[in-house]
Amino acid sequence: NSVMPKQFDIELEFANMQINGNSIEHFVTIKNVGLEDIFDATISCDLIINGEYPTENIYSEEIILEDSLMFSFITDLPQNGYFSYIYEIFSEEDMNVANNIDYGYYNSGSLPFVVNEIMYDPDVEEPEWIEITNNLQIPDLSEVILVVDEDTLKIPYCDETYYLVTNSNADADTLRAMYDLDGITIFTGLPSLSNDGEQILLMDECENIIEEFFFEPDWNDDLDGVSIERVNPEIQSNAQNWGPSTNGSTPGRANSIFVQMLPANVKLSVAPNPFSPYRDERTIFSYVLPEVLSTVTLRIFDLKGRMIRRLVDQVLQSSAGNIIWDGKNDSGKNLPIGVYIVLMQATSRESEKVYSKKITVVVGK
Repeated sequence: NSVMPKQFDIELEFANMQINGNSIEHFVTIKNVGLEDIFDATISCDLIINGEYPTENIYSEEIILEDSLMFSFITDLPQNGYFSYIYEIFSEEDMNVANNIDYGYYNSGSLPFVVNEIMYDPDVEEPEWIEITNNLQIPDLSEVILVVDEDTLKIPYCDETYYLVTNSNADADTLRAMYDLDGITIFTGLPSLSNDGEQILLMDECENIIEEFFFEPDWNDDLDGVSIERVNPEIQSNAQNWGPSTNGSTPGRANSIFVQMLPANVKLSVAPNPFSPYRDERTIFSYVLPEVLSTVTLRIFDLKGRMIRRLVDQVLQSSAGNIIWDGKNDSGKNLPIGVYIVLMQATSRESEKVYSKKITVVVGK
């Protein structure tokens, strides 16, 4: 069904922008699409920085219209952030304001959204998938462009913290069932991922490059059925910012190896202390390591130096975690009341540096 044109109606569309030194030249197309032409209008441009309101007006000018006009204007080139430009045309004669606004985007070293986790070599029953996370909420952005090698996939912009991309609807159903992802948006169309690594490119709808990297199989130590996770989604993608998931994978939630900031030294604590296995109590050893991923061993000794319990043995762990102990030895028997020595040793996956920390724990009545 055709819609009868309004008597007076002007339309604005964003065309493109060009970087010229320390300035941006914006190009918009303005058309008279009504039955009669409008000749006088005002064009304005507002700026949103990192998706946060209020907007800032950076340009406004009265213009004389023709039937169709390519209009351009220049603003300063912004630095360090993600910038949304709102272009608007206004005339008192205009009888349809629904087509008066359009948007353009510019990125300067920001990571508004990133690839956060990749399952490229899953177990037989699981499909391949990529997780994208939003560091910023960008109003009015309509799509994200994911390029895998030479395949391009346009994804509707999703304002959720995490969302997934897999190959088919059947794959999406499989992932929802495997990981209880009913509340997570899953898009389809993901091309096959190579087990030898793949070039990944992420752009916004204006084809601003958000990030570009080549993932390597050794980022997860060539482990089958284990995803590679980003350590911190707000840091640029490189080998040091990726590693194998210590949980196998974590689609739709925070990564198992996520680190906001690493401490300078090893920290190891225990609580409660003392505790009593004779009253079915447990104690928890909490650790923080100055490395993203480490192979951890935690052993318990009596005061004569005899090892009586090996709680963790050469297990890949993230930079922080908790280990529960029931007060029993390796034979499953409650230890006698007394003081015991706890020794944690951790070998960094990246630097191979060895860290050690020793504390005491008291087994009570």
